[in-house]
Amino acid sequence: MFVSANTITVGLTGLGGSGKTAFALFLLELAKVKRSRGLAETSEPIVPLAELARLYLLELLDAGALNNHRANERILNRAGEWLDTVTNGFYDIPGWAFDPVYLTDHHLELLAALVADVRNNPEAYALPVTVENKSSTYRQLLTAISVPMISAASHWLGRNGRPTTNLWPAYALHRLDEQLAAHPDTPLQVLSGLRYEGDDQFIRGNRNGVLIKVDRPGLESSETQILVPDLVLINDGSLEDLREVAAEVLHRLVSGPELWPLRGQAIPFYAKRTQRV
Repeated sequence: MFVSANTITVGLTGLGGSGKTAFALFLLELAKVKRSRGLAETSEPIVPLAELARLYLLELLDAGALNNHRANERILNRAGEWLDTVTNGFYDIPGWAFDPVYLTDHHLELLAALVADVRNNPEAYALPVTVENKSSTYRQLLTAISVPMISAASHWLGRNGRPTTNLWPAYALHRLDEQLAAHPDTPLQVLSGLRYEGDDQFIRGNRNGVLIKVDRPGLESSETQILVPDLVLINDGSLEDLREVAAEVLHRLVSGPELWPLRGQAIPFYAKRTQRV
């Protein structure tokens, strides 16, 4: 892992629609860092992974194999290959082997519901999975594939002496490391989309990074936020407000750790000028 002592790493967490990407882009713009060098999102492998799953499900449907009780097994056996493909071999799992013992009833229910939906509504799966439609059109597909796959992949990696947690952040950080090796003078990098248990300790432990939660009042979601941030940004203003707060946060970041609270004791930032602290 290439790490520059002068590079600040920011991890972002928050619900979908909270403004994480906008905030990340403001930080990078103000730090004069190109998006391609400074931003990695944990969801990046999900879209191509879901697209491979969509194509395979339709292939099974055409072959009349979605009625087969082994459909779940076939999907998960291929999932290891897909994961290797979309991450350019980062996880190095060519010997992937499906083992149902590591799947819960909930995992199997997710897959069964997806298979039934493809069988009953194939027209809903006609379009490719994209960044734009992944949440609105293909949320069920993404959840049904990624959640069981992460569990099965983690256990497979564990049995083979490999790290078993933080699969998506590890790949996102790897992408940032590649950019940092090529551009060691990069002052700031952002890893967005942290959400799973241990992701907060992951970003701090790997880069001594700072975790910021972007919270937009009024958002409703089934997502569970379990991470402990260092700073909570209440994004309740305009984009211009958000940009001004990004400038204040960046100032704190570059001014040194004395402006930060103890780990886990989050301080609030408000986007509205009248509420800013």
